[in-house]
Amino acid sequence: MELISTGQGTKVSGDRVRELFSSTEGTFKGGMLHREGGRIHPAKVTQALASSALQKGLSLHLNCLAQSIEPLTDSEFRVDVLTKQGKIKAKWVMVCTNVLTPKLLPELEAFMTQDPSEVLVFESGPEVWKHPFTADEDKWYGQQLPDGRIVLGGPSPSASESEGPEEFALKAFPFLESRRVESRWQGVICETPDELPLVGEVPGRPGVLVCGGFNGHGMPVCYALASGF
Repeated sequence: MELISTGQGTKVSGDRVRELFSSTEGTFKGGMLHREGGRIHPAKVTQALASSALQKGLSLHLNCLAQSIEPLTDSEFRVDVLTKQGKIKAKWVMVCTNVLTPKLLPELEAFMTQDPSEVLVFESGPEVWKHPFTADEDKWYGQQLPDGRIVLGGPSPSASESEGPEEFALKAFPFLESRRVESRWQGVICETPDELPLVGEVPGRPGVLVCGGFNGHGMPVCYALASGF
């Protein structure tokens, strides 16, 4: 409602949402069109950032599993990172492993929990969606790609979630019944108790920073957070 009151969003009726997304009548009571909203390709953005950093002298070590982080004393360095390839000494270490963070920083386990998620890709077809969407407090999300395929995701079926993305998709968007699911994958969203990320120096660990726990919203905010370091 704040976006609507400030003019950044436009209120949309349930009937208009149904027209825009060819959804089942009654699935959505209404919506908001966010004028400044957008979408990016996460993998391409990440690859571009990595390429830029490498050109500026970054040393990138792949397949170098970090096993533990230990403090150092009597040294110009403050942290010792043990990996399968050996030890790395550093003045600062930033842990950006999201839901895997407690494996290196076990004291944060109580603040970072796992929420399984699943994404489906429906085969290419005529353009139906001109806009990407999120629904039910960002529980469900989707978009139609330039090649006509439709990508839709949400929480995986579990003890607490009887309905997964495929069940939701076919119930909410009947036209998808005629489209084959050509691929799907699962991942884990890292959630925190207050739905805010953990960012900054870890208490009791000089030289160790953490940046994680984005509750499924990492792409819009992680770059802004990183600029503060």
